[in-house]
Amino acid sequence: AHEVTHGLLDRHKGVIENYNHNEMLSIFMEKVVIDHYDKTPNKKAIKTSEVYRLKQIQESIAKLNGQDTETSGAAMQYSLGGLLAGVMFDKYQNENEQGRRRMLANVKTVLAGNKTVEQLLEEEQISLDGGNLTRYLDKVVGYAKELENERVK
Repeated sequence: AHEVTHGLLDRHKGVIENYNHNEMLSIFMEKVVIDHYDKTPNKKAIKTSEVYRLKQIQESIAKLNGQDTETSGAAMQYSLGGLLAGVMFDKYQNENEQGRRRMLANVKTVLAGNKTVEQLLEEEQISLDGGNLTRYLDKVVGYAKELENERVK
């Protein structure tokens, strides 16, 4: 899902205006697909995926300090894109079925080249402000603790 989304976005130059948003929609769609197919008890697959993705973001942030421009650019894309995708996915999970369909329809308009990622973020009111990021991080940290407790048992 991640790489397919990149391929669909690459067909339409200009749908990503901010270089740092290059990974956001691909990561979001990866989460949506994992969630859709997650038939594990207590949604363990999506929780594991969320924890793993946050760990990757932490590693990317660590790379930002003192690295060359090429390395830090990619690290910024994965960090910012991953966090925005997480906040958007958190909103998606909290929506009812109609809200989820609306969000995916908005994504589809970006993939069709009719809207930019930035317009999508604005329309869906996705930002790292207003407690959105804190709620998302707290949720994933809770998943990590839950999964660790399961592993210890």
